[in-house]
Amino acid sequence: MSKLSLIGLIATSLFVALIGTAQGPPPQLIMLPGIDVAELQRCGNLKLLLPDGAPNISTERAREVAEAADPFDLPMQQTVLARLVREPSELVYSDNLVWVVVLSDGAVHQLDGPSGPALEDGSGVRRPVLFTYAVALVDALTGEFIVETFGPANPAYVANICPP
Repeated sequence: MSKLSLIGLIATSLFVALIGTAQGPPPQLIMLPGIDVAELQRCGNLKLLLPDGAPNISTERAREVAEAADPFDLPMQQTVLARLVREPSELVYSDNLVWVVVLSDGAVHQLDGPSGPALEDGSGVRRPVLFTYAVALVDALTGEFIVETFGPANPAYVANICPP
């Protein structure tokens, strides 16, 4: 092998190694105590990663926005900064720095009252959609409310609605 070929091979190897380290490890999901973040990703298309920037609005402002949007008036448990990533879709929000506001009072609630949404369990019986917590997302740069999603208390809901 000639010196020129050897130098080219070494240069190529170094370039590939640098590109591999520049990409770094894959992004990590944030942890929310008491909440299955993998279920949020599967059921709500909400992939919440470690944040990659600084917010423009305060935690207090995010909590005010989440509180105003919550129809059940649940108490706030925690507020965490995260990066929201959604699969490409018709949704406007696909990659945002967000405040994640977790709301819960420890009780089981029914979504939209007794005549609200229900799910069919396969036997023809309709069961109400129950939840134990809510997660409200507020854009950390603009302060705009994004979405509130509810954590199911009914395992049949997860099994029937969310892909395995």
